[in-house]
Amino acid sequence: MLHVGSLSGRPFGQEDAELLQMAADRAALALHFMLAQDDALATVALQRSLLPAALPAVPGLGLAARYVTAFIPPGAFLCCFTDGLVERRGHSIDRGIGRLAATLDERIAARHGNTTVPPEEDACAAVMRALVGNDPAPDDIAVLMLSRHHDGTTAAETPRPPGR
Repeated sequence: MLHVGSLSGRPFGQEDAELLQMAADRAALALHFMLAQDDALATVALQRSLLPAALPAVPGLGLAARYVTAFIPPGAFLCCFTDGLVERRGHSIDRGIGRLAATLDERIAARHGNTTVPPEEDACAAVMRALVGNDPAPDDIAVLMLSRHHDGTTAAETPRPPGR
């Protein structure tokens, strides 16, 4: 927010409004640039934590690793999962992916910020309840959930209930 006043009490004209709009546009551009730098730093940190410095040499196998960056808007989730989460014998994989998407949509809509459970942990638990439940898993399942917080805090700064 940019608040502008006048000590003399004179009204602002069209030229004043255009100048203030230009100043606000430039401030927004500078802020966007700073946020993009934060995103880039987070991307590099995540990449370094997920990919080893060097892949192991395995006789008879060729290994490669790549990463790409993606913009995750505040309040959204990035859900990485193995096929065991969404594939079920006799059902289309699209059905499992649809259930996963619907579950995440429900979690996003249901969150009101008054819970002490971090959103990514809450979403992981909801996904496992909805897609696996108490039944034995027919396949190995791995889920990695990333969320970008609205207020700029990290998961480490989000209050957790005792014992977690």
